[in-house]
Amino acid sequence: MKYYYCYCCYERCLIFFVEIFVLFDKRNKKQQIYSIAQLTFLQLIHIHQQLILYMFYASKVDNYHTGSFV
Repeated sequence: MKYYYCYCCYERCLIFFVEIFVLFDKRNKKQQIYSIAQLTFLQLIHIHQQLILYMFYASKVDNYHTGSFV
């Protein structure tokens, strides 16, 4: 399995990926649960963008950050 994590969040991304994908899943009313290994790179990018927004608004901090996958 290939692990994706961003330079800014590291392990936190792997933790929040699950929660963010559940929210993403509910919004689209999908019942099937996908593992990170089943996602395409573009889907990961999309989820990561949602993750950044979620972390930004949840923590209400001013240091908005961007990440990249390795």
